[in-house]
Amino acid sequence: MCGRRTAHLTKPAFYNHLLTVHASLVINSSGLAPYLKRYVQNHVREDIAEALPVNPHCPWDSVIELWWPDINAMQTSLNEPEYLANVRPDEGYFTDRERLLIQLAREHQTFEFAPQRGDVKCFDFLAPRQGVSVDELLSAVGATTQACYADIAQPVAINARTLNLTLQDETAALGQPAQHALVVETWVGDTHAYQVARREEMQRLEGLLDAQACFSVAAMEFPILDRTR
Repeated sequence: MCGRRTAHLTKPAFYNHLLTVHASLVINSSGLAPYLKRYVQNHVREDIAEALPVNPHCPWDSVIELWWPDINAMQTSLNEPEYLANVRPDEGYFTDRERLLIQLAREHQTFEFAPQRGDVKCFDFLAPRQGVSVDELLSAVGATTQACYADIAQPVAINARTLNLTLQDETAALGQPAQHALVVETWVGDTHAYQVARREEMQRLEGLLDAQACFSVAAMEFPILDRTR
């Protein structure tokens, strides 16, 4: 979920509320937390974006990741009375619901380049150009990941990368158009090496992407809940 803060909150107040208030509501929610596998907050940072080949003036303040074991668990949890009474109202306090972008996705492939991931992350929301299939784009991103980050640049340029395939029908069922076929998460190890490698990658992908629809976000990762280990 890509979110914008509500007008009454400054960025510091927004991030403080996310970490100190909302995170606690989520992990202590008897209607939501038992269904979750993971919960991660990503706080968008303009200073990081300026050091990476990413637009620092993006319209988003946060990217929130929630993992459920399946669609049924997600639907059940989001309709639990306790969640609706205690967590849902707080979401409206800090997030502008009219400008919330939701993408349901399934992890497709993860590349590990370093033994430990840092907390600097880049999200690429990718949409294929007309006439380009999702499978074609997915294959191309997998190939550029290997070529640009494992072979051309030092592996330390990125710690890891995950390719997430958007679930078109399930996203539409939430009342949201599935605007992006692929969401790529990249944990950045060395910003300078990443700049070099990412420019090479974007040049290779240029003919496959709808440039007007794609966007990228640079953020600091804050893991809140993890039941996958």
